[in-house]
Parts: sequence; C-alpha cells; structure tokens
Amino acid sequence: MASVMENIEKKQYDRVNLALGLFVLLFSFIIYLITVQRTLSFWDCGEFIACSYILGVPHPPGNPLFCLIGRIFSILPIAADIGFRVNLLSVVSSAFAAMFGYFVVVKLIKEWYGGRLDTMQRLGAYTGGLIGSLLMAFSLTNWNSAVEAEVYGLSMFLITFLIWLILVWSDKRMEPGANKYLILIAYLSSLSIGIHLATYLIVPLIFILIFLVDKELLKNWAFWLTCVVLMSPLLSIVLFMYLAIGWLIITGAIYFLSNNRQKYALPFFMILASFAAFSVHTYIPIRAAQRPAINENAPSNWPAFKGFLDRKQYGQKSMAERMFVRRGTWGNQFGTHPRMGFWGFFWDQYGITGKVFIWTLFPLGLIGLGELVHRRWKKGVPFFLIVLAATVGLVLYMNFADGTMQGQLGADDAHLEVRDRDYFWQSGFILYALAIGIGFTAIWDLVYGALRRRGSIAKATAVLLVGLVLPVIALSKNYFEIDRSENFIPYDYAYNLLISADSNAVVFTNGDNDTFPVWCLQEVYGIRTDVRIANLSLLNTNWYIKQLKNDMGVPISFSDAQIDQLRHYRTSEGKLMRIQDIMIDNIIETNRWNVPVMFAVTVSDNNRSYKGQRVDDHLELSGMMYRLVKESGNDMIDAEKTTKLYIDEFKYRGVADSTISKDENSSRLTNNYAAGFVYAAEMMRKDGKTDEAVGLMKKAIEVVPGAWQNYAFLAQLYVNLDSIQALDEMLHQASSSVDLSQVRMSLANTYWGRQKKSEAYEILNEGLATNPNAKNTYSQLLSYYYRDKEYDSLEALLVRWIGANPDDAEAREALVEVRKFIKQEAGSTSVNVKQLDVPAASDSQKSTDTSR
Repeated sequence: MASVMENIEKKQYDRVNLALGLFVLLFSFIIYLITVQRTLSFWDCGEFIACSYILGVPHPPGNPLFCLIGRIFSILPIAADIGFRVNLLSVVSSAFAAMFGYFVVVKLIKEWYGGRLDTMQRLGAYTGGLIGSLLMAFSLTNWNSAVEAEVYGLSMFLITFLIWLILVWSDKRMEPGANKYLILIAYLSSLSIGIHLATYLIVPLIFILIFLVDKELLKNWAFWLTCVVLMSPLLSIVLFMYLAIGWLIITGAIYFLSNNRQKYALPFFMILASFAAFSVHTYIPIRAAQRPAINENAPSNWPAFKGFLDRKQYGQKSMAERMFVRRGTWGNQFGTHPRMGFWGFFWDQYGITGKVFIWTLFPLGLIGLGELVHRRWKKGVPFFLIVLAATVGLVLYMNFADGTMQGQLGADDAHLEVRDRDYFWQSGFILYALAIGIGFTAIWDLVYGALRRRGSIAKATAVLLVGLVLPVIALSKNYFEIDRSENFIPYDYAYNLLISADSNAVVFTNGDNDTFPVWCLQEVYGIRTDVRIANLSLLNTNWYIKQLKNDMGVPISFSDAQIDQLRHYRTSEGKLMRIQDIMIDNIIETNRWNVPVMFAVTVSDNNRSYKGQRVDDHLELSGMMYRLVKESGNDMIDAEKTTKLYIDEFKYRGVADSTISKDENSSRLTNNYAAGFVYAAEMMRKDGKTDEAVGLMKKAIEVVPGAWQNYAFLAQLYVNLDSIQALDEMLHQASSSVDLSQVRMSLANTYWGRQKKSEAYEILNEGLATNPNAKNTYSQLLSYYYRDKEYDSLEALLVRWIGANPDDAEAREALVEVRKFIKQEAGSTSVNVKQLDVPAASDSQKSTDTSR
C-alpha cells in the first residue's frame, strides 16, 4: 500500500487524475444512457429532433450548430429510433461536461497548496472533484437535460471546458505558444452561440480572470477592444456581427502593416477565430432558402435573418431592455413561486432538499466559493462572479413573469410562465455543485490538519469516503423523477392526435406540445404526413401564413402582399380580432368544405371561433380532434370513430404505470384522455347506450387510473343503472392515490336515501380514513349522525376530526355541546345546530355528474 501511495505522490498523479476524470465520464455516461428517453420528448425536443433530421430551421435564434451535430447523430446506426439517436447527443456532451467539471475542481484545489501536495492532500483534491462533478452530473436540472434532445447538454460541456481551458492558460501563460488557448477560447465562445447563448454568460468572467493574472494584456488596448467586441453578443447578436466584421478589418490592417506584429497578433487571431466560428450561422439563411418543412421565420434574406437572430418574434424589446421592467415580484422571482421561483428549483437540485439543503449543501458551496476567493483570489473572484451571474444575475436578467402583473405592463404579456424555467439556471446549478465539492475539501483539509497532528490519518481517509455519499444521495433521490427509459407518453400523445385527424385535414393546434411532437412524427417517423398542422400561435406571423399557403397547400385566399398587411383590429363591439382569428375565418371560407377542418382538443373554447363567435355548436368530437361540420347541435360526437380510436387504436404506453414519473405537463396532457372518455361516454348515455358507456369508462380507468373524473362519471352511470354493488366494488378497487371523496359522498347519499344507513356510514368513514382532512366528507357524515340521533358516533367523529384538524375551532365548540347533551337526560335539551355547523341536507347531496 505504501509503495502504491508513493507512486501516486511521485509519478502517477496525472495518470490517477486522468483515470478518475475518465471514470466520471464513463459512469455518468452509463447512467445517462440507462435513463435517456428512447424517443421524442415534449416541448422543444420534438422540433430539435425533426430539424436535426431534415436540417430544418428551428425557432429563433436557430441553434444551427446543434442541428448540424444532431444531423450527424441522426444518421449514425446506433439505435433504431431516430429520436433516440439525437437524444444521445445530450448523453455524450453531458458526460463530457461532468468530466471537465471534475478537472476544474481538482485544478482549483491543487492550486491552494502552491507547492508540492502530500498524498492525502491529493486524495482530498480527487475526492472534492468526484463530489462536485458527480453532484453536477446528477443534479436534477442537468440530468433532465442530459436525457433528451435539448441544447443544454452541449452548452454545459462548453462551459466546463472553457473554464478548464482558461485555468490551463493561466498556468502556461508564460510559456511559448500559450496564446493558442486564448484563441481557442475565442473560437469556442463564438461557436457556442450556435448552440445556446447561455454558454456565453461566462465569457465576461473569463476576461476578468485574464486581466487579473496577466498585467501585459491589461496594458494592450487592442486586446481590450477585442474583449469588448467578444462580449457584445450578450446585448445583441446582430451588433456582434457588425462589430466583429469592423474590428476584424481594423486588427487585420494593423497586424499586417504594423512593425510590432507580436503585440497585435493575439487580438487579430482571436477576432478571426471568433468570426470563423460564428460563420456556422450562415447555415440559417442558406438552409432557409431551400424551404425545409420546418422553417421558422423563413430567414432567407437579410431583414428576416436579422430579426431572427434578435428574436423579434418574441417582442420588440431586447432581453437587456426588458430586464428593467419587472414582470414579477422580487419575492416570487427569488423564492419558490411555481414554475419560475429560483430558490424553489435551487434547493431541489442535489437530492438533499428543502430546509436540510439550507443547513448542509448550501453553506458547503458558500464555503467552497469563499475558500477560492481567500486562497487564490485572482481565480476565486472570477469563479465566484460566474456563479453569481448564473444564479442571482439570471433572476434579474430573465425577469420571469409570476402572473401577478397581467394587464399592468402594456403590450408585455405577464402571465405566469407556461412551464418550469429551471433550465435557464442550469449553468448556475452545475457550477454550484462544483463549489460544493470544493467546500467539502476545504472543510476536510481543516479536519485532516487536526488529525494529522494526532496521527489519525485513517480517520481522515474515512471522512473522504463519507463525502462520496453526497452524489450517491443525488443519484438515488433524483433517479425516479429523471428516468425516461420507459416513457413513451410524448410520442403516443402526438400519435393519438394525428390519427384522430381525417384524411388531408387542416388541423389547428394551440402551442408547443400539440405541435412540435406532431411535426416530429410527421417529418422523422413519416406518420400521417397528409395532415396539415396550423399552429395558432404562429398563425399570427406573416411568414408562417405564407408557408401554410405556398408550401403546405392550406386553403388561403389572401395574396402574399395582403398577408404582409394583416394586423390585429377591434370590431365595432370592441372585440379584439387577432391575426389568427382572421386566418381561421379565411381558411374556413376559402376551403368551402373541400377538406376537413379540425381543432385539436387542446385548443381552448375561445380560440375555436368563426367571425368572432365560438363555434362549439358546429363541432363534432372525433377522437382527440373536433371536426367542423355544417350541422349544428350540442355536444356532437362521431361516436363510432371515437370509440374505436379510444379502445382499439390509441396508444397509452406508461400512462397507467406508477413506476414512470410524470411531470405536471405530462399529467395535464394525459388528462385529456380522461376528458375524451367521459365526453364519449356521455354521448353514449344520451343515446341510451348506457352499457357501452360503462364499458368505455372501465377502459378509461384502466388507461388513466389517476383521473378522478373517470371514477365520478362511472359512479353516476352505476347510480343510474341502480348498480350500487358495482359502484361499491369500484371504490374498493380504486387506487388510494385518487381523490374519490365526491364519488364516496354520492354513493353514501344513495345508500342513505335507500335507508341503508350503515352502508352510508361505512363508505364515508372509509373516505375519512383515506383523507382525514376531507371537509366535505366529514360534514356529510356529521349531518347523517345528527339527523339519525347517533350522538355517541357524533362525538367520536368530532374527536377524530379534531385530532386530524386541531385548528378547527367550530368542531371544538361542537364537541363541547355534544358532550353536554349526552350527559343530560334524553330529550331534555337539544344540540345547538349552529354550533355543530351541520350543513343542510341539500348541501351534502352533491351530484357527481360530470357530463358536459
């Protein structure tokens, strides 16, 4: 053992470090590979997979480098499913990000000691690197991005790689040829714009480090101006293009004409490398000119390309301008507000969550940052500023809306963010994980110093092993939520939407999740390519309307010139007519019933309109689509097709599987299945086909067992059929995770009405056992006991309720009254009904009829 440790100390340090870095790479790669989505995911992933496969142009600002690399992965024969292949791009890049995260931590810790490290100090550095990099690898947001076709895996790789490169340069800056690292940094920084601008957040901090450690560069005015140009993408990508071209010409002229080429060589070659890297963006206009099937903004000319890079589709204000008009309260933006509160995401990242995180991992990261600043301030200060910019700085910069300021910001839409925005802080989360690893080693170093003086080296080693438990906790705690290996819900949802459409239909969709996955199935998997998708959000843009008309054959009568002139307007009644409303009208009128026109079930009632009026009485449900028909009526349905689709043709893989994690978005979308089942069953019931409706609802419970609406409607059918026994059996077989309080109340009310009081008591008591805080169930049982003069049971119920709800003052007062009454002679007094807070009979007899 001693000889091994001597080898580590003398010659094998770099090899051991490299081996451990490769271990982090391999281990994280294996875990990512096990948990990666085997096909497409919701949100942008379907669009990115499709654009990678067909070399399309995704939403602004285009992500051209991701599409090009994604195309390479899409043609590699490494998996049968093309979506799976593109997902592997995130797996590979995220694993490399973790490896360079390890190298960064070890390099920073090693520099604490200045001179020669003893063996234990090296082990401490290795351990800190393992803790930080594996915590980073298995942090919630980073791991989530690593298992789907998103841009953030590549972005995180470039962040850790760039930090590692600048640390290497700082060590070798006095050696000949060291400037090649700075040129490479300039190249990769600009290249990263073609993936995601989040990477660029660290560029200004890299330049701060350069100026802190190299006084000669601090005096070089040309280098200063080069840094200014290279930081300009944070304000505007278009501004960067202008500045880069101008500065390249100027530095080139100075370099070739100057007698002191050495001074101007670095600024010239850095801006040259940067401009060469940015040239990947020429993909966008070149490919857009070929009119691929997905060609967002059609940026084939300079004005369109310029607006595309500046994201004009999302508003005229730049992000830098918008950050100064707050779109949410400070407390919500920094706190735990749903979907956008920074702290709520932060304390859930590393497995140790909530208040425990505040007292353990959070201070550990602060200690790591503090030690860096204290021991090596020239590198510690920039690293601290990077973490600050990627966390608190992004709260200010992104300025997410919390939904409390709607209508207060003029044209700015301030509704609550439509999805969890944790991914915007991903760079901050991974860097803080590295800081936790540094902090652990800082504390261990103090412990080691004390133990070494006592000769207890073994105990110091044991402390290192204990620290390795931290990433194990993150891995085990986050595994279930992240694992996508059996999750086919996004694919199946898009498939079910598509096969619901009639042949050659024009289908109006609502947003990302009923559009991007559908595009992916059409373009990548070749499913129902006859269907024309018209996304209502994009239907407010002229370029998209032209594509629908000229490339997709959607019936539109406007000329291209007329399309360019379309604007929102208000009717004489004051109703706002958006461009999308105008286009729905035009498509319907131009079509003249030649091809089916349909609305996805995800389209809201207000968006299903014609001439400013809702068209619900002209819509016929067909699977997961509403078909526009000439006839009018209420709740029309193509019962035969819908039943066949729901029972025989739709795919529901994983929806009923409790071992598959489902986020808010998946749960919400799959609840559309429940609504469809209920709607179809209600139409059958109205047609007198109650037995068929019961069969359909049994299938609904099998498919979506977590939707209480299915149980409620089936309960109503059983009551109508007088099948009380079947209803009772359904309740006892239902999952305990489903809130069936309303169903139980309905059944109890039926039993009570039929003088089966003991059964009514039993079913309500079972409901309280399932949910001790169910106020409606408690109130109904309280009413029954009082009306039946079951005062002993009434007392027991109140005691039981107060035990579960100790703050209910009315229940406590009622208990006092009941006990007074029980002590008195029967009939000598009456219970104070007001004190008991017993509801009227009609209040407790709530129907569970969910028909529409």
